[in-house]
Amino acid sequence: MFFKLLKYDLKSIYKSILIIDIVMILACGLTLMILDNIEPNNILVGIMGVTTSFIIIGAIVVYFYTIFNRYAKSIYGSEGYLINTLPVKPWEIVLSKITSSVIMGIFTIICGIICVCFFFISSGINFSDILNLIKYYGSEKSLNIMLTLIIFGIVVVISIITEIIKIYSIISISNISKFERYKIIFGVVIYFVISQIESIVVEFSFGKILENAYSVNSLVEASSSLLSSFNSYNIYSLIYSIIMGIIWYVIAVTVINKKLYIK
Repeated sequence: MFFKLLKYDLKSIYKSILIIDIVMILACGLTLMILDNIEPNNILVGIMGVTTSFIIIGAIVVYFYTIFNRYAKSIYGSEGYLINTLPVKPWEIVLSKITSSVIMGIFTIICGIICVCFFFISSGINFSDILNLIKYYGSEKSLNIMLTLIIFGIVVVISIITEIIKIYSIISISNISKFERYKIIFGVVIYFVISQIESIVVEFSFGKILENAYSVNSLVEASSSLLSSFNSYNIYSLIYSIIMGIIWYVIAVTVINKKLYIK
């Protein structure tokens, strides 16, 4: 039954996300064609860079609006009555929403990477220059930097997934019947308070990392210490995101399981 739910959820969100992703690639491809046919300069490259950024940001906004809107409407909106009639478990409902969001999110990220590559090519940056830069700094150091970037990328992806689950959970909490009258305000306040607490924790943790890096004497030692501390910070962030993702998931499932949103 889970895969049937997943198929239904994908059908409900893929069209709008797919359209904006295609528009994003076509628009970025058009900027590449324009720069190929004229002599690029700093001003034109800057304008194209800003345009590309706005296009990618627009696609991201449409993506998040679509998944959150569908989550709220399909469970707590006019379509919610179907949830109460289907022979599915609450954990399947929430997991299906998360999985479909991640699948379309990966597709959007791939399209965004393609657009960024278009911009690099159009602005005259060759990938051979990046390889030469890696060789210049040495293979061992470059390997450490690449490993750090990979870990950071994983942390970013997991953090985004956790953020999606958190907002799903906040939507669920704000739709509890006791808060229904002020659900939008209540949801915004909860999200703001939680985000502020998390930002304080992150700022404090990152501040400690900088203190450790700047406490050493030489620049080489500082960069090495910063890299090591940053890797440790990434690992802690990954563990924190996974734990919080599980907690938010349990909260969202509990609201549906206990039917707390039904008067």
